[in-house]
Amino acid sequence: ALYFSGGRDELRARGLRANPTVSLADAVCVVTGASSGLGRRFAIDIAAAGGVVVGLARRTELLATLEVELHRRSPRSSATRCDVSDVAAFVGLLESIEKEHGRIDVLVNCAGISEPSGTRTVPSGGDEIAVDRVLAMYRQVMETNFFAAVAGTQAVLPGMLRRRSGVVVNVSSDSARAPGPGEPAYCASKAALSAFTESLALSIE
Repeated sequence: ALYFSGGRDELRARGLRANPTVSLADAVCVVTGASSGLGRRFAIDIAAAGGVVVGLARRTELLATLEVELHRRSPRSSATRCDVSDVAAFVGLLESIEKEHGRIDVLVNCAGISEPSGTRTVPSGGDEIAVDRVLAMYRQVMETNFFAAVAGTQAVLPGMLRRRSGVVVNVSSDSARAPGPGEPAYCASKAALSAFTESLALSIE
């Protein structure tokens, strides 16, 4: 099953199932963006529910602290450095995790970035250098927020379909439906992620 961030009424209106109760006891769960924020909360809560968590994130020092918290709740859990925007490395790591544990039951794609603070999101007229810089920033945000989640989903989905069991959670944002000023790349990436998840969920339900 694939899920996106939306209320139950919206899920029904779009023909998608609301999240069923999922047993996390001994489930192998990969959480990206696990070093802080929602990703950290997901990782710790899943470990507390008995899941075997592999937390992925870029910041090594925060991962060390996370690993202590995970071990306290689930001794088989771990934390590993991974920059999901390096899609080949991310997919390779998922394959290694699947080999080590025999399966991946849950993938939570929570890693995300926004525009760097102070970034000019609209180039000055006729400034080709500024256009290139803005596009590079858009690509960076899309690689982390959208393409990494697509790659991760595609990597774990075949095994889940063979087992007829598994959950992928792609963490979107209200910005996907109600974008605000100053974060056009972030809003676009989350809208793309929601559309991808909804369409794919309808395709395999």
